Amino acid sequence: MDITGFGMNVWEFARYLVEEVGVAAVLKSSFPHQGGETKLRFTFTKKDETLVEASNRLERNER
Repeated sequence: MDITGFGMNVWEFARYLVEEVGVAAVLKSSFPHQGGETKLRFTFTKKDETLVEASNRLERNER
């Protein structure tokens, strides 16, 4: 996910997601390639209901 339009750096946005939305992401800068300064990576869980809940939380917190 590219977070360029949110007005935060990737660290601030990742913290916002955890603290305010309840969804965690991995900073793309944790992986050895370019473009990690503005990108986060999400993973998919094994339970569909967990993924649906994360999606709902993200939708409720749209800016």
